[in-house]
Amino acid sequence: MTPIHRCVKDVIVLLAALYSASKICSFGAVGSLGVELLPVLNNGGLLSVVIFHFKLFYCGGTLMTIKLIPIENGWMSCDSAVMCEGAEGRSSFPVSCWIIEHDEGLVLFDCGFHPSLVNDVSRIGSAAGLFDIDIPKGHDLKNLLSHKGIDCADIDYLVMSHLHFDHCGGTVQVPNARIIVQQEEWRMGTDPKWVAAGIYNPDDFDLGHNVQKIEGQYDVFGDHTVVCIPTPGHTAGHQSLRVELATGPIVLTSDCAYWQEMLDEMRVPPHGFNREQQKRSMKTLRDLRSEGCQLIFGHDARQWQSLGHRTLY
Repeated sequence: MTPIHRCVKDVIVLLAALYSASKICSFGAVGSLGVELLPVLNNGGLLSVVIFHFKLFYCGGTLMTIKLIPIENGWMSCDSAVMCEGAEGRSSFPVSCWIIEHDEGLVLFDCGFHPSLVNDVSRIGSAAGLFDIDIPKGHDLKNLLSHKGIDCADIDYLVMSHLHFDHCGGTVQVPNARIIVQQEEWRMGTDPKWVAAGIYNPDDFDLGHNVQKIEGQYDVFGDHTVVCIPTPGHTAGHQSLRVELATGPIVLTSDCAYWQEMLDEMRVPPHGFNREQQKRSMKTLRDLRSEGCQLIFGHDARQWQSLGHRTLY
């Protein structure tokens, strides 16, 4: 994106904010720029959010496209009651990562397992007694991204939902990325008390990267297309990620809600940092869904299989 295009885009974002504040009806195309703004009605019918869902047509009519690429790092299984209060039987579920291709950089949301878990699960300590881990040979992050035509060294940003072993283990394979993590999550993840308890392992994530510790909502590119949304409860600094696609907004929930039924029924795991806080964060996800966001859940096997590993646009 050229400086001129970036400037025009910033103007459009400013106009969108003014539109939300003053309830101006609309404004049309400007030059070769086509703009689409969708107001979203919140509870009570009040105009509270303008979706920053706009199309920028550059010189020559090319369209800026954001891609959301699913990566399957492996599967885990455990007694269902470990994942959801009151559940019975046994559950198998995917461990996923997501690539977001944006004109201004490559984002990786979560990075799955440490590559050593393919052969030895002792790294995860007591969790190895709860979870069976299935990582097919060649399913480490580096190989998976290579199959998508992406070099791990080219990842610009690694957004961590949280710092549990199945979400941050691939950090070692993303050497040049800036880590974006909630400040409270980083504090807890490096606290000797929680490390000794086996909740976190800094050897998975504290590897000398440039770490950007954020507080609250954070707009990665400053254009409202990739936004960190704090959803604490599962862990102290858990966050989800909203991505604006041409087809509409997606929210990657990560472990705020493992699967759809848990959100629908407001059921949480028997473990976690703060169950009531997690329920409040789940209410945030339900509100986003009501506003038109598609939710992609952290470990929903049925949904994952229905997505079919397709790139989303």
